Amino acid sequence: MIFLPEPGSCGGRLDPTQALVPDDVATVVDWHLRPPRWTGVARTVCGHIDYELIAVNHPELFDRREHVGAPAREALWEARRVLAEVGLVLQLEVQFEKIGDQLALAVYGAGVAGRLTDKLWTEISPLLTTCCSMVREPRPDIDLLAGSLTPRRPAITRGRRVIPAAIRPAVYELDDVTHTWWSYEVFGTLREGCVCTAHTPAAQAVHIGPKNRAS
Repeated sequence: MIFLPEPGSCGGRLDPTQALVPDDVATVVDWHLRPPRWTGVARTVCGHIDYELIAVNHPELFDRREHVGAPAREALWEARRVLAEVGLVLQLEVQFEKIGDQLALAVYGAGVAGRLTDKLWTEISPLLTTCCSMVREPRPDIDLLAGSLTPRRPAITRGRRVIPAAIRPAVYELDDVTHTWWSYEVFGTLREGCVCTAHTPAAQAVHIGPKNRAS
């Protein structure tokens, strides 16, 4: 469903004859699409798309995907606003998936270019960190302007910062990367007693019901 990108675009576009993605959503995501990471239709990994507006107009697209482990949508939008106030852009990895014959959107990653200040870390990390997430920060000695090192050195855990509210992610490492990034797995299991934003009523229902993982 994706055409090759045009020069200057950050991704491809949907086939104009497709009927799965609503027209108003297709208009917003065209030229930002990448191939799916799994068996989805497409995905985006950029900060150019206003997913909060899409969620307002089409909440069912996010509700259809029982994705345990991703932050609550309100936490994503709050993180976006906090970062925007200091001129930073929250990038989201969102996959377009087909559930039956309907479209669903699932958030598999969120982050920002560079290394957050201690103040921003205190504000952002409890919003984006979940007990199912993998967190990667740039190592202190990496040159952010030079880009990621290749080959990368083994990730380290020395120097990790405290995440407020005592939230413990599944993995938290410092690596040879140029983004501060949170990844949310396809299948997540919520940690009992955790207070992270993934513990929404919908996610809890999946967690304690007949299915203890996302479908």
